[in-house]
Amino acid sequence: MHNALARLVGDASRAHEGLSGFRLLEDALDALSVRASLADVARETLDIQYYIAHDGLTTRLLIQRVLEAADRGVRVRILLDDLTSHGQDARLAALAGHDNIQVRFFNAVPSGRHSALARAVFVLTNIHRMHRRMHNKLWLVDGAVGITGGRNLGDEYYGASEDMNFTDLDLLVAGPLVADMQRSFNDYWDSPFTVDGQAVSRLRPSVDEVKAWRLRLRDRLRLSIRERPRYVAQLRDRYDSRSVGDVAAGLCWARGEVLADSPEKIGTPERPPVEELMYGRLLEQIARVQHEFVLVSPYFVPGHEGIELLRSLTERGVKVRVLTNSLAATDLPLVHGGYTLYREALLDAGVELYEMRARHLVRSKVARLRAMSSLHTKALVFDQQSAFVGTFNMDPRSAFWNTEIGVLLHQEDLAGQLRSLALRGMDTEISYRVMRDEHGHVRWHYQGPRGDAVRKVEPGSLWRKFLSWGSRTFAPEELL
Repeated sequence: MHNALARLVGDASRAHEGLSGFRLLEDALDALSVRASLADVARETLDIQYYIAHDGLTTRLLIQRVLEAADRGVRVRILLDDLTSHGQDARLAALAGHDNIQVRFFNAVPSGRHSALARAVFVLTNIHRMHRRMHNKLWLVDGAVGITGGRNLGDEYYGASEDMNFTDLDLLVAGPLVADMQRSFNDYWDSPFTVDGQAVSRLRPSVDEVKAWRLRLRDRLRLSIRERPRYVAQLRDRYDSRSVGDVAAGLCWARGEVLADSPEKIGTPERPPVEELMYGRLLEQIARVQHEFVLVSPYFVPGHEGIELLRSLTERGVKVRVLTNSLAATDLPLVHGGYTLYREALLDAGVELYEMRARHLVRSKVARLRAMSSLHTKALVFDQQSAFVGTFNMDPRSAFWNTEIGVLLHQEDLAGQLRSLALRGMDTEISYRVMRDEHGHVRWHYQGPRGDAVRKVEPGSLWRKFLSWGSRTFAPEELL
């Protein structure tokens, strides 16, 4: 270890008998400022792996920090799933034009790079492979500190969107466990399913074109900052208060395990065996629960096997609580249709079921409605003793088709923190409590401006209800 960050983390880990340090990043501004700060203190390596990288204020800010790190001599590797990269080839090629930056795509779409229609045709005609994506999310610095969790790159993940923001969660990891996160990244980076970005796009910008792109990035970042002064001021307050020493401050030192799917998961022609997947490891943890199981998943399609598993828990006295999105809040109404197939069965199995509202109340002298939000946190809590935070949604897509990563934490305090966050989200000022009435009909209970209220009809627009009905009726559940 040859830099301040690595030495600091190494010293702190040794002082805690070789344990790893953890901190939950539930606040969107903290999640962004920590990423930016880590890029600023990087001295050797910066490895970035994401499913989605949308353009916007926050992504431009982070890319600027990445470029400055590369200017200092930091080796930067950026690995993106290729499904949502349409229209970004020129920008990514310019980024890769830096001597210290490499960009690669996972499960690339080789045809139709410059035509949305041609791209869509290729994906649909090769759906057996193209529907299987890299859903992993990692931000790794100097092999000493890493971040994983629900957040992709994009304004909606960091509270900067004016339309809709995700309620999300990341986990900061420092110490020995980062080596396992690094190994997972390397496995994907070197995978035969990964290709060089410039080779796919066939773009080779000149030195002058790369310089011109950096100037445009700087100008667009400045424009974005002027357009969002309040958000930027709040972010600057968080960012300016950080130092290298803050990385190790406030960490909870504990045992943990990195659970990660192999990149080979997308290459299997049929559904992979459960015992070979991180899903299988999570099922083992769930089956061991004795008292309470808390599940938070924005997309929740348990299937018949999942219903039976949860029923087996409640029948032996385990309290099972589930928080997912309401139809009005979800960004994927098609997946919500798969969930509704099992909603009544979940209630019949004794599960406490909550659905996050798109707009919810905030306590103040006068109750007010917040901007639209959608749940994106993926977390599990087992008996208030251990917990999981990662990219995994409790649905067939995460279980069998997409690749995923996360951390299983073995520590009561961390499990307690995560449980508290989940229960806060289940408050009826924020979510609907879904229950049956005396006649067996499903009802949505919540706190409104005038107190307790009940909805008899599922909240959500007619269009969302149509999409939900369509997927529930026609879509293969295995693909949801």
